[in-house]
Amino acid sequence: MTGEEHNKYVSWAFLGYGIFQAVMLLFIAVIFLVVFGSIGASDPNFPGLLFAIVGVFAVLINALFVVPSFVAYYAMKNRKPWARIAAIVAGALAVMSMPFGTAAGVYAFVFFLGEDWKQVYEPQRPPHMLRDDAGFGSTYGRDDQTAADRDAQFQYREPPDWR
Repeated sequence: MTGEEHNKYVSWAFLGYGIFQAVMLLFIAVIFLVVFGSIGASDPNFPGLLFAIVGVFAVLINALFVVPSFVAYYAMKNRKPWARIAAIVAGALAVMSMPFGTAAGVYAFVFFLGEDWKQVYEPQRPPHMLRDDAGFGSTYGRDDQTAADRDAQFQYREPPDWR
C-alpha cells in the first residue's frame, strides 16, 4: 500500500473511533440526565449537586478522548503539516480504549513512526534543489553561487581566550 492509502485509512480509523466515542459520550450524558431527573426529583435527600459535578466531570473526561481523534481526522484529510503530531497525540489517547481505540492508535503509530508518512507529508524538493555541487548539497535555488562562495562564508575563526 502507498502512503496516501495508509493516510486515508488511518484518518478513517480516527473518524470511526471518534464517532464511537461520541456515541458513548452521548450515552453517558443521557444516563446521567435520566438518573438525575428521575431519582433527583422524587428523593429530597438525593445529593443533586454532587451527582451533577460527577456527571459533568465524566462527560469532560470522555470529551478529552473524542476531540483529538476528530482533530487528527481533519488534519490528515486536509494534509495539514501538523497532521503527524495530531495523529500521534490522538493515537496515544486512543490506545487506552479497547478495542477500537487501540486499533486506531496502533495503526497511526505504525504509519507515522515508520517511513510511509514521508510520501504524504514531507514536501518534495524541486529538481533544481536536488543538484549536488562539489559535495556541498543543494544551492538552495541560487545558480550564481559557487562552492568557493560558500567556503568564503564559513571561515574558521579562533575562539577568544576567556582564561
